[in-house]
Amino acid sequence: MPCKGIPHGFKSFGQFKQFGEGLQGGLSKSGYPGAVSYMQGSSVSGVSFSTGKPFDLGRISDFDVAISQPDLYKKAESLGIGKGGRTGPIDMGSDMAKELGIDDTLQKLSRMSGNRPVNVMIFSSPENIKLKGKGIRIPGKHGG
Repeated sequence: MPCKGIPHGFKSFGQFKQFGEGLQGGLSKSGYPGAVSYMQGSSVSGVSFSTGKPFDLGRISDFDVAISQPDLYKKAESLGIGKGGRTGPIDMGSDMAKELGIDDTLQKLSRMSGNRPVNVMIFSSPENIKLKGKGIRIPGKHGG
C-alpha cells in the first residue's frame, strides 16, 4: 500500500517528484511549459479499471497521466482528437504521441519507472481533469 499522496508504482515521494520533474522538463522542452498534471487510473485506485485486479499483480501496470496545458490541448484539437475538453487515451509510442511532440518525454518517463508504459490524456483545464475522476497531483517545477 503506498503512502498517502504517493501513487502505486513509486517507492518514495522522491521518486514520484523525479517523475514529475521529468514530465515538466520534457513538456517544457516540447513547447508546453507550466502544465498541471495528475496521476489517474490504477496507480491511484490500486486496481485495474477493466479487470479489477490489484496494481502490478501478475503484470506491470501502466501509468495514466492526465495533463492540462492550453497549447498542448489546442494542438490535440487541431489533430482532431480533442473533444469536450479532453482527449481519449494516448499511448506511449503511438503516432499521436509523436505528432503531439510528447513521445520522447513519455519514453523517458517509462525508462525512469522501470519500463512501465506511460499513457496520457490531455485536458483543456485542471477542472476537467477533476471531473474525470480521482487523481494525485504530480509534483514538479511549475511554470518557467
